[in-house]
Amino acid sequence: MAMMHSHSPVSAMESETLDSAWFDHAPVALVLCRGAQPVAVNDRALDLFGRPRWELLDGPLSTWAETFGAAELECFLSDNGTPSAESLEVAFQRSDGERRWFELSKGLLPGVDESEDILLAVADITAFKELEQIGRQQQTRLKLAQRAGRSVTWNWDVEADHVSAPGEEEALRQLTGGEGPLRRHDLVKFVQPVDQAALQEALQRTVQSGQPLAIEVNTLLPAAPTVGVHPGGYRRVLLRGAAVDGPRRRVVGVATDVTERHRTEEALRVERARAEVTLRAIGDAVIRTDAAGQIDFLNTAAETLLGTGGVDLRGRSFERAVRLLDSASRQPMADPLRRCLQAEGAMHCSLLGPGGERDIRLLASALRDGEGVVEGMVLVVRDLTEEQTAARQATYLSTHDELTGLARRPEFESRLQAVIEEAAKGQPEEALALCHLDFDSLELVDEVNGLGAGNEVLSQSASLLKCLLSGRDVLGRLEGSQIGILLRDCPPEKAREITDGLLRELVSMRFGGAGRGFQVRASLGLVFVSLRGGAEQAMETAAAAAAAARRKGGNQIREYRPDDDELSDRWSLVDRVRAIHHALESDGLRLFSQTVRPVVDRESAGAEGCERFELSVRMVGASGELLESEEFLPIAEKHRLSAAIDRWVVSRACEILVTEKRPVRVGIPLSRQSIADPSFVTFARAQTRRLDTERRRILFIITEDADSPETRRHMSELREQGFRFVLADFGRGRSSFATLRELPVDFLKIDGNLVRGMTADPTQQALVEAVNHIGHVMQLKTIAEGVDEAATLDLLRRMRVDFAQGSWVGSPKSRAVSTGPGPSAEA
Repeated sequence: MAMMHSHSPVSAMESETLDSAWFDHAPVALVLCRGAQPVAVNDRALDLFGRPRWELLDGPLSTWAETFGAAELECFLSDNGTPSAESLEVAFQRSDGERRWFELSKGLLPGVDESEDILLAVADITAFKELEQIGRQQQTRLKLAQRAGRSVTWNWDVEADHVSAPGEEEALRQLTGGEGPLRRHDLVKFVQPVDQAALQEALQRTVQSGQPLAIEVNTLLPAAPTVGVHPGGYRRVLLRGAAVDGPRRRVVGVATDVTERHRTEEALRVERARAEVTLRAIGDAVIRTDAAGQIDFLNTAAETLLGTGGVDLRGRSFERAVRLLDSASRQPMADPLRRCLQAEGAMHCSLLGPGGERDIRLLASALRDGEGVVEGMVLVVRDLTEEQTAARQATYLSTHDELTGLARRPEFESRLQAVIEEAAKGQPEEALALCHLDFDSLELVDEVNGLGAGNEVLSQSASLLKCLLSGRDVLGRLEGSQIGILLRDCPPEKAREITDGLLRELVSMRFGGAGRGFQVRASLGLVFVSLRGGAEQAMETAAAAAAAARRKGGNQIREYRPDDDELSDRWSLVDRVRAIHHALESDGLRLFSQTVRPVVDRESAGAEGCERFELSVRMVGASGELLESEEFLPIAEKHRLSAAIDRWVVSRACEILVTEKRPVRVGIPLSRQSIADPSFVTFARAQTRRLDTERRRILFIITEDADSPETRRHMSELREQGFRFVLADFGRGRSSFATLRELPVDFLKIDGNLVRGMTADPTQQALVEAVNHIGHVMQLKTIAEGVDEAATLDLLRRMRVDFAQGSWVGSPKSRAVSTGPGPSAEA
């Protein structure tokens, strides 16, 4: 069966934490943080932040925030015991230098420590912020234009036809462009022809009827036009005046240059039009009200959200047009504008619209005049319904398998443990039975019946099991073709009867369409749960029983009994797995180092005066004895625990490098799980940065069987950061020179089995010499392991092998370092 392994950007995350398929294709930008440290981002978030994935995952999210918002963001993502807002607006710097405003909304995933794992939804609010800035700038410009207007008083003696401006003749001449004594025709002469008739008529009307004069005209400038004036060199002038009774008929008034005001008003009109177009185009609903709370603007998104149906809501009361419900009381919100304005940050509530109830977040800003008086409000409304639906979907998919709808393994184990604890408290104690169901050879089903046939088996079988079992029983998809079944309140006889019936129903089902129907085989392990044991013990025992049933031919049930020798051997393995878990959690690992010595002189070996050693790890056994790595590392690798051990070693190695007074270089063996895991790249960088360790002093040792496209990519990333690599065990089994050419390594380690016997075997000697020669041709330093006698070292010296390692050079020695439960939380 196709196993649906994910190669998505979140494949480094454990499957029980988040479903990678949903995360990658979510309709919103998402970032998963552990504290302040991002651990996964989807493609939409990468587009917003404008940075590569490895860079975003390299440090705290506040690294990319602008200085004024970094500290606030750290507090927002921290769990310091004080309540924090659910959203935050922060400015970020993209790699291309562009500054963008993002709104971060956070939520917690169920089943994950609330103090560490935070799911952030990221929205780009740059357009809204720019509109706010434009409004502030244009308000300031209008006030400056009004203050900068030039005005002069004037006096027209009608009978003498003489125009004067006491103390301001020159200023008046500049406005009209005249020279010498000014008369009425001078005023008219330098007015744009299209305005001359209107000015003559207005002056005559003021003289004859006493009607006040108020007219704007374009006047010709005396000099060349400047930036901002009207085309043709005219300036806009406002003439205001009134007839005055007296011995002589006169008209007095004020002439004001309003060109700048007109230019500013025109610019404001254009920018207001642009702003309204932008507001109509953005996704969030924007509503503006006046001081009385009446709507005077709403964009297209607001019309859609409110369901206006073409009805113009402008001029209507916000409280009547927008029906809001209080989130706590579920009652209509009284005085919503005041509550929105008083809310600290965004306010969450519900909106009643034609399509039903919508979850919204509402952010309000007051519009104030120069004196600080509120002239209105701008409200930005975001519809959270889809986001919350997506969050609920994420929550479900983080705990349930998408194909079958059954609980994922971590969720199943959690429920199993909870039921065990509950059953132990009962009087009498509740009887529990655990079944491990495994369909045999679903991969072959896919090959024979077409891709997807195995998924059909799992999906239909899950549906059948839901129908056959009671609502109190617990079902879960453990992994691949395996399903876990917890039977509650089920004594042994009843459990055997139920499992017999389940197996008969499953193996009698026919899958596929007409003409290509097929049946499957299934193996079932049954164990009666010990309420003194625990979920892990029960799961491992049931799995061992199912495996035994499968080895016997399948289509049968294997019940675990303490006197079953085959399953008892399996249980011994379970004990060892549990011992490894215990060692990781309770400081049960010990570090050893073995010297790696230059064979030739230090300069030609490139030793740079450094002492070199390779680290290894041993485990404290049940009786306090130290177990060699060969006794537990293969088991750890099989049960996906070797990566945790590798991280423990890397963390302690960095501590050694910090405390060593002399220059040293440390070799650290890595498992296939670690080097294939993209999160290990982030971990290694974080550890060296945390302890201020030089990365070139760390040599990661891998074997050829770890080679894969992902491995090569991660090795290249680490080498770019300064780490170096050693390819170990070369010459054992199927060593490939083609693979050696592809792997980005710096050292070649010759397998010890070849080195140990080469003094007595010319063939092995030739092989060692050939490997050493190939390594040098490829400009790699060579290391011979298994050097257990002086003759071997002399022979390696004649071959000019660079370094030697073995009991003759130095035996493994214990390295005492500061201990703890494991790597820091930063990793």
